Amino acid sequence: MNKRKYGVSGFGRIIAIIALVLIVLVFLALAFAKSAGATPNGNGTIKIDRIPWDEIPDNQPHTGCTFQVDFSNFDPLEVANITFALIPPVGDNVILLMDTQHLDANGAGNFTYTLSNYLTGYEPQPNQGYHILVEASTETVGKKSKVFWVQCNPTAVGLSCVLTATPTTGGAIRSHVRWEPIDGRWGTGILLGHHSSNA
Repeated sequence: MNKRKYGVSGFGRIIAIIALVLIVLVFLALAFAKSAGATPNGNGTIKIDRIPWDEIPDNQPHTGCTFQVDFSNFDPLEVANITFALIPPVGDNVILLMDTQHLDANGAGNFTYTLSNYLTGYEPQPNQGYHILVEASTETVGKKSKVFWVQCNPTAVGLSCVLTATPTTGGAIRSHVRWEPIDGRWGTGILLGHHSSNA
C-alpha cells in the first residue's frame, strides 16, 4: 500500500494556503471595522452652561447672552460642526451662527459663545427671552442637540458707508451708495440706491 508523503514543496503549499486565508480574514475584519466606524455610534453629549461656569455635567436651559456649549464622551480629536438657530415662538428656524470646533484627546471641549450680535431685529418672548436650538454633529457620533432660552439685550449692528464710482460713456460717472455691516454679518446690508452725475 502506497502512502502519500508530503515533501517540502507540499508542506510549503499548505503554509501558503493558510497564509492566504489569514490575509483574507484580516482584510474582511478591517473592512467591517471601517464600515462600522462610518455609522454614527450615538455616543457623545452636549450641555449648556451659564455664567458662572462649573464642572458639573448638567444642562442649564436658561442663560444670558454669553454661555458655553460643553462637549463630553465624543471620540478623541473629533471636529464638531455647530449651528445655532432661532426657533418658535421667537423665530422660524432662523440660522443665527454656524461654527466649527476641534475636540480634545478626551473627546471633550468647552466653547463660549455670545449671541447678542445675532439677535438684533427679533422680538423675544416676554418671559423667557430668545428660544435657541443648538445642533452639534461629528463624523462618528452623529448629531446632538439642545434647546434653551437666552435672555439678553441685542447689540445694535454698526454700519459703514461704501461709495463706488463707475465711469460711463459720455463722461458721466455713476455712483453707487450702500451700507454694509461692520461685523460682516450676512443679510444685514441695506442698499440705499444709486444716482448718476456728470463729471
